[in-house]
Amino acid sequence: NLETIYYLNSSIGFAMGKGTKFLKTTNAGETWEYKEIDMIERETGNPPVFTDIYFYDDTIGWAVGSQGIIKTTDRGETWKCKNYNDAYIRSIIFSDKNTGMAITTNSSYAEDSSKIFFTYLLRTYNSGNSWDTTVLDYSNVFLDLFLIDEYTVCAVGNNGNIKKTTNWGNDWFALNSNTNLNLRKVKFDDELNGWAYSYDGLVIKTTDGGESWFYRNNDSTNTAQKLTHNSINRTYFIDENHGWALGNNGVILKYYNESTEIKDYSKNQEI
Repeated sequence: NLETIYYLNSSIGFAMGKGTKFLKTTNAGETWEYKEIDMIERETGNPPVFTDIYFYDDTIGWAVGSQGIIKTTDRGETWKCKNYNDAYIRSIIFSDKNTGMAITTNSSYAEDSSKIFFTYLLRTYNSGNSWDTTVLDYSNVFLDLFLIDEYTVCAVGNNGNIKKTTNWGNDWFALNSNTNLNLRKVKFDDELNGWAYSYDGLVIKTTDGGESWFYRNNDSTNTAQKLTHNSINRTYFIDENHGWALGNNGVILKYYNESTEIKDYSKNQEI
């Protein structure tokens, strides 16, 4: 299953998921080739799962997931482990080569034996060599971060939860998503226009910086519309008119806004 995709430019992109193999394209996704991450796996009994990729520039990039954080300085040819206490990192962003933010989720049990989920916020100011930890939310799971500008970040998670900060995570305020969907990924085209995707392949959109959200078809009933019957794990937009969505069972969808076309690039292979 594919979990994450990232484009360095309009031609070169990466897709990762379960295992140490990943996909790379150099022709805007027309064809993809397998690459291998040379890394030592933790003794967890399961193969690694990579949930997010982020490149600060054309050469320096990060990938995160079930085995923490790995980093490349040569456009993904080689990777080095930059683990954070063996945590399962969900998402990572950098505002410059030194200043980064990530989120990780954990759980505990209440006195009545019910399970409580919470989300940690990680911040680094030295290119990931060390991280400060605070709690983003004591009762909800957040799964994705998006950097809107140098200090403004949006976070999305389960049960329609959306939060936003305008001071690099020192303070967060909740936004009304108008849904209880489990939101998997979020993307902003600019400071006002953004998208969020659920596991079910449903899409919500904002045109006012997250203050209000509506389903992407935006008809009079605000009816939900699925992109695919498979779970959507990751979206990535090169610009406001061209984007990609990755999902389970090797689903790769390409979005063309000018023709409202969604083209299926899926192959019968798993990563």
